[in-house]
Amino acid sequence: MRPATAALPLAAVLVLAACGSDAGTSGAPARPADCNHVSLQGKDAAAAVGFHWTGETHAYGASTTLWFCVDPRLGGSITFEPPAGVTVTPQSQQNSASGSGVLPFTITVQQGATGRVRVQAADGNGRPQANIGGPEVEAAGDGWKLAEPAR
Repeated sequence: MRPATAALPLAAVLVLAACGSDAGTSGAPARPADCNHVSLQGKDAAAAVGFHWTGETHAYGASTTLWFCVDPRLGGSITFEPPAGVTVTPQSQQNSASGSGVLPFTITVQQGATGRVRVQAADGNGRPQANIGGPEVEAAGDGWKLAEPAR
């Protein structure tokens, strides 16, 4: 078993124990444990992954930051797959082992766009590791907001 894989269950427990679901939290998290929307998902083993966003409503065409949170020791890359009418930039980032594990992305939503943002996580060799469901883009009055998907 590789060291990063062996540490995965412990990392999952630590991240979940430290996270809440306060969608109104603003500002950049310093580490994955500070993210406000965390889940356990993965193809071969559970992986502590999550997102961080504010619960604010934004005007259509306006941008905000959506953070992806993952243990940096896992490495690899993260690629966003937004629904039609939603732009995420950059679309892809490396998860550097020397980084914080909190990757900022800018999300912009055009009027009428809704749907769930998804993320593909790949290992250091580019092999897919997980398809992760992220927040839902919802219409909110004269704008849009990110929300927890309906279960």
